[in-house]
Amino acid sequence: MVKNQRHGWSVWAAMTIIFLVGVLISWWAEAAGNPHFAALGLDPAGGNMEGKEFRYGIFNSALFATITTSASCGAVNSMHDSFTPLGGLVPLLNIQLGEVVFGGVGAGLYGILVFVVLAVFLAGLMVGRTPEYLGKKIEAYDVKVAALAILILVYCYQTRNTKENIERLLYFRVGLPAGTKERCPLSVEVCIPSKGEGTAPFYG
Repeated sequence: MVKNQRHGWSVWAAMTIIFLVGVLISWWAEAAGNPHFAALGLDPAGGNMEGKEFRYGIFNSALFATITTSASCGAVNSMHDSFTPLGGLVPLLNIQLGEVVFGGVGAGLYGILVFVVLAVFLAGLMVGRTPEYLGKKIEAYDVKVAALAILILVYCYQTRNTKENIERLLYFRVGLPAGTKERCPLSVEVCIPSKGEGTAPFYG
């Protein structure tokens, strides 16, 4: 597209490094197991198998978790919430980056190119030169749009979690009489009260 093979290899190498580092960190963390198992008298030598299938094992689970969050695949063969803190950091970081490795499914290269534009701008600031990319100057508008594309992911993620917490708080504060079925405040989720007496429904 730009008739510059070196540029293509550099972008591909950056994405490959992100991917390989993620796989190795996740694999190492999951294979190390849960350190609290030893305190309970359990053998942690088998690694962290919680939320994983034996037919896949630890490596294939860590590999698939990194792949599916690197390229926005969406499929899973293990439960990412059951990963160790460091092992689960890899898929979470990939999601926060926008799942840009190797273009991203259905998105193309625009995701990684946003980071390229921002990196070129920062490099230009450090060396004191006007930043250029593919022979075109990167101006204030380009940097603002690139920064917005990166920050909007974090904003949406934080806003979603905040909204869910507010919904839970309002839901448990208000409560519902047993045997009723209404909609939750600020949400399209259906609130289903507990079968017991009182006003203690669970968040459905």
